[in-house]
Amino acid sequence: MSEVDRPNLGISLRLLSGLLFAGMFVSVKAVSEDVPLGQIVFFRSLFAILPLVFFLWARDEFPSGLATKRPAAHFLRASCGALALFGSFAAIGRLNLAEALLIAQLSPILTAFGALIFLSERLSKWRIWGLALGFLVFACSSGLNWQRPISKAVA
Repeated sequence: MSEVDRPNLGISLRLLSGLLFAGMFVSVKAVSEDVPLGQIVFFRSLFAILPLVFFLWARDEFPSGLATKRPAAHFLRASCGALALFGSFAAIGRLNLAEALLIAQLSPILTAFGALIFLSERLSKWRIWGLALGFLVFACSSGLNWQRPISKAVA
């Protein structure tokens, strides 16, 4: 049985991932009033290194698995990831946790537009309809108070 033919493992890993992300977000929300944002992001990133090293070591790919032929691309990706982490954790600290995570569900839609702009990917009519439907479902099901001024939402 190949790696692709193991749906039970894939589903289990996805559920575990969701549970761990939920725990991380709840933890961030719990400490966001008392701990500076930079410190939260720093320690989350620091502790993320440990499983990475263990994973590479278990596959006998450490330290060679950290080598890259495209350091500039990795620097750009890491910079975007760090800024996204700061933004995500800042939003969690300033909004209701459910609202912050619901807004984060716009990520696939924004990713599609990023692929269009930066990777020159085509948008077929089906993708356009899919993006429009996704945004419509988000807007209708969000339950956000759209009348609340932005200044009060972020303050």
